[in-house]
This record gives sequence, structure tokens and C-alpha cells, in this order.
Amino acid sequence: MAYLRGEPHEYIVHYVGGRIKRQGQGLAFWYIPFNSSISIIPLNVSDVPFAFQDVTADFQTVTYQGQASFRIVDTEAALARLNLAVRPRTKVPLGQDLDLLRQRVANAVNSSASMEIQSRELKDCLRNFEIISQAVLARIRSDVAIQSYGIEIVSLVITSIRPTPEVSKALEAEFREGLLRRADEAIYARRTAAIQEERKIKETELETDLSLETRRRELIALSSENQILEAEARGQALVAEGKYKLEQLQAETAIWQSLDPAVLAAQGMRELGEKGADHVTITTEVLSAMLNQSNVR
Repeated sequence: MAYLRGEPHEYIVHYVGGRIKRQGQGLAFWYIPFNSSISIIPLNVSDVPFAFQDVTADFQTVTYQGQASFRIVDTEAALARLNLAVRPRTKVPLGQDLDLLRQRVANAVNSSASMEIQSRELKDCLRNFEIISQAVLARIRSDVAIQSYGIEIVSLVITSIRPTPEVSKALEAEFREGLLRRADEAIYARRTAAIQEERKIKETELETDLSLETRRRELIALSSENQILEAEARGQALVAEGKYKLEQLQAETAIWQSLDPAVLAAQGMRELGEKGADHVTITTEVLSAMLNQSNVR
């Protein structure tokens, strides 16, 4: 007698005499080795990495790589199509059908991805490999040949699509030139904007200077007008002042003309004395003339 203990992710089928005696997930049981055959179906998810080359619609060679994941969901279909018998003691598969199944999944990925890549140009493939991944996943899930093995494609991801090194350098050069061109355009736009701003500043300065000169001209005209008015007023004041002085002088002269010369002489002497004149010389001729003038009157 021998004992077999299955794992939770293993679906075990125990054959005795070519007939199924027991089956189930994670079984543990005693069996007689000489008349027993045991098959183990792994129920966990298996990963299939892949890397293939293909040609795009514009005849450019690309290399794409990624990973597909699948699991067995229909044990009867898997047992019908695959030899999953194992050595009970070691659980080592007697055949290579699981490896062949992974290869068939990789081939299906290659076939579906080839249809997508060959229908697109290089730039489209490089930019939209995520969309290509979704399209390839949908194609494989609807593949009848894959479904016949009782498996489900859990996920498929194309991680990269790369052109040949020569094409890659050419694309990098084109992209680099585009970046430099956009950088130059940005510099030119910035310079143009700076020139426009400078022109606006100069126009504002000119408008300010023009406004100042206009106000200055108005101020000069107003100042000149005020000076003219001031001169006219001052002239009129001088004329009036001269007129008043003349009338005053005439009045004073009329008063002095009516006085006796001797009185005028005496008044003059008095004023000289009041003003502090120390010496006054009056000749006889002057005195005689004054007296004679008085007698004549």
C-alpha cells in the first residue's frame, strides 16, 4: 500500500484497472501501486512568457515580448486531450503534455499578435501596444482550439514592441529633431512675445511723452497768457499811478504858486533846519531876488 496526499491546487484522478475510482481536488488516500494510475491536473495559474518577431504593415521588423497566463478550468476536457499521469511518489509527470500546452498557448499568442501587428504601421504598433494586447487576448479567448484543452486565458500583456536598432535610431533622430524644432518654435514665440511687449512699452512711453508735451504746451500758453495779462495790469496800474502823481504835483504846485516868495523862502529855511542842515549859504543875490520877487507881487 502507498499513500498519496494532494495539494489544494491539484485535481487528482485515481484510476484502477483503467476506470476512475476517485477524483477530486486536494485528495489524500491509500492506493495499491501495481494496479493504480494517477493523474494530477494543476489548477493554479501558469505563466507563459513569449518573445517573437513580426513585420508591420509598412514592412518594418519588430520584436514584441510579454506574458500570457492561463489555468485549467475543465478537467474532463484536459484529461481527454492531455496525458497528465504522474509518478505517485514524486508527482513527476510521465509525459510532457503540460510543456506542450504552454507551447500551444505561446503559438496561439504568436498567431493572434501577428494578425494585429501586420495590420498596423510601425508607429501605431509602438504607440498602441496596450490596445494590441487587449485585441490579442480577445482573439485567444475565442480560439476554439485553445478552448478544447479546457483552459482559460486569464491575462495577456505585451510589455514592449521594439523595432530594429537601425530603425530605432532613425525614429529617435526624427523624434529628437521634432523636439528641437518645437524648442526653436518656443524660443521664437517667446522672442516674438518679448518684442511685442517691448513695442507696447515703447508705445506707452511715447504716448506718455506726447501727453506730457501736450500739457507742457498748454502750460506754456497759459503762462504766456498770464504774463500778458499781468503786464497789461501792471501797465494800467502805472498809468493810473502816474496820473494820480501828476494830479498831486499839479495840486501842490498850485498851492506853492499862490504863496509869497518870502514865505516860501522861510518855509524852505525851516525845512532845512528840521532836516539838520549844518551850513546853508545864501548869497545876497539870491536873497535880493527873493525879496524883489516878493515886492513885485
